[in-house]
Amino acid sequence: MDAETYAIIRLARTNGIGQKTFRLLIQAAGSAAKAVENFLQLQKDLKIRNDISLIDQIDIDQEIAKIAQIGGGIVTYLDPLYPKLLKQVYDFPLTLSYLGDIALANQPCVAIVGSRNCSANGFRYSYNLAKQALAGGYVVVSGLALGIDTAAHKASPNNTIACVAGGVNHVYPEENRGLYEQIAAQGLILSEMALGTIPKATNFPMRNRIISGLSSATIVVEAAINSGSLITAKCALEQNRDVYAVPSFPGDPRSRGTIKLLKEGAFIMEDFADFKAQFTITAQQKIKQIEAFEENLLTDEVNNRDIESIVMQQVGLSETAIDDIIAITGYSSYQVVAAISKLELDGKLLRQNYNKVIKIA
Repeated sequence: MDAETYAIIRLARTNGIGQKTFRLLIQAAGSAAKAVENFLQLQKDLKIRNDISLIDQIDIDQEIAKIAQIGGGIVTYLDPLYPKLLKQVYDFPLTLSYLGDIALANQPCVAIVGSRNCSANGFRYSYNLAKQALAGGYVVVSGLALGIDTAAHKASPNNTIACVAGGVNHVYPEENRGLYEQIAAQGLILSEMALGTIPKATNFPMRNRIISGLSSATIVVEAAINSGSLITAKCALEQNRDVYAVPSFPGDPRSRGTIKLLKEGAFIMEDFADFKAQFTITAQQKIKQIEAFEENLLTDEVNNRDIESIVMQQVGLSETAIDDIIAITGYSSYQVVAAISKLELDGKLLRQNYNKVIKIA
């Protein structure tokens, strides 16, 4: 493993260093290796919290050795094996740990998510939908939860990606141990968490952005109004990806989330043909933009300031569609969404339902 890869893993595993601090360090030092080498001085110069200390090298060495022993590995955002589509997400994971075939993450993917407490019809529908997606040349991505996720993965354990909220060696839920073992041997288990991490509530939204970030579109089958599946759908919208929702019986609490998505403009999904038809119109354009855009966001701060200014010029006090901003400015979806995310953090823009923004007065 080269020094830069090792340094990225070390920084990513250090408590208190998130995306923002990592970017500051890289921009100041020029590389992760130099950031590690000069960490104490950079910490002082950049006014990084003085209670942050780099994780010990022995801990990194042990994790790398243990994941190799169980047949897995760790890739960083600089690795050619890192999923290209995920790297277009503004807050993409700096590292990914995996068990199985990492090459699946660079195949065309579609996410299928939904209720853990799904109906029998919902389970059967998700299983059949995943089969259709596989026949259409897509890898199915989901979260290894009970219910809809389980159905989506079971359709083809050798052609599916399970994104987990703990370490890749931690099985959750225990009821899916057999499915987990199948996917680890034949498909792909993926996580940004360190080996051995036990899933906790705050990890699941982070996991959900990876599910949607790997995928050209997210399909929600059944979902309660406050479910994690709606968080995945929200992540997809923030990433400028399409969201599909399956209509179902209005009186069922598991339908309220999908009905909400449909009211807000999600595409309707009856079978996979609906996705293929809509994908031809919209998603191919987004993929071409992504493939044409090669700059690394981590070192693009100055250019981003110019993009933010131009994006602000296109947004008023009434709703403006993000797709319209992309079309008018000529910037890629990646550049525009990254600029919008920064402007949101600065309190200048507010994201509205289904991929629209307004200016904050």
